[in-house]
Amino acid sequence: MHNAHAQAAGMGGIRAAGDLVARMQMTRGMRLKEAKEYVAAKLGVSPFDLSDPTVMTEVRDRFGFGRIHSYAINHPWQPNFIEAKFNIARVLDIPVNCVEKLREMVVRGDLGGVYYMYTQRVNLGVVRQDENAWWSLAPHDVSVICHLFDAQPVAVSAFGQCYLQKGVEDVVFAMLRFADGKIAHIHVSWLDPHKIRKMTVVGTQRMVTFDDMDASEKIRIYDKGADVKEGYENYARSIAIRSGDILIPRIPANEPLQIETQHFVDCVLDNQPVRTSGTDGVRVVRVLEAGGESIRLGGKPVEIQKGAT
Repeated sequence: MHNAHAQAAGMGGIRAAGDLVARMQMTRGMRLKEAKEYVAAKLGVSPFDLSDPTVMTEVRDRFGFGRIHSYAINHPWQPNFIEAKFNIARVLDIPVNCVEKLREMVVRGDLGGVYYMYTQRVNLGVVRQDENAWWSLAPHDVSVICHLFDAQPVAVSAFGQCYLQKGVEDVVFAMLRFADGKIAHIHVSWLDPHKIRKMTVVGTQRMVTFDDMDASEKIRIYDKGADVKEGYENYARSIAIRSGDILIPRIPANEPLQIETQHFVDCVLDNQPVRTSGTDGVRVVRVLEAGGESIRLGGKPVEIQKGAT
């Protein structure tokens, strides 16, 4: 695939069309000629225009792809990396995984401002002996929460209970508090009658759920909310409950490992840092350590120092 990108990147010399063509080769398995024709049709240009740096610069600006250089640079008027990636995926019909779809909605403000979110990761088994449910099941949810909020919690309060083995918590409830007032709740357990892998994000305008156990309707967007109206003497009348439609966007079923690998390749092509860097890994471990300490203290909040990552 390196050779495929090398061939495609020769168009224009600024890695403009080359990156887009290479993406189609990797995500759709297209041959070079087919990928060029597909990209050209989506961009509304001819395949020959893909080799014209002037045309492709205008195309990138028009569609909000950003300008990709051999060195990292962002101009104030250009979209940042995550925005550019979403724009490329939208124009070229490249599948976006569910977590990135949630992130896209948060970044674009589709939910309004985000109030809070909560996650559930429970099942009957597998019971561990060398780690509790918090360390075994919570890392993924902690990572996603920090990714969606683009921040590290300032404090963690967690409470767990041991039922099957002494000193190994089978169920944990944790609350993550962020500096801007957002909160996130995590429920993990291997002692539960239901198999649930679900997230809910509540915003000022809309709410969204991600159900990883639903094969066909993983994401549901609820046009629901509570609007505060000023100028009412009666407090009850100042809150208007709104309930609208439910939107279920089409999310292609993709292999998670393929998505992870594709993201790494995209970062190499765009000369951008990977989404889950060593810093993100440290951030997750800091949250887990704070949660573990809070469990030991019976649920007492444990602060996470600024710059801990």
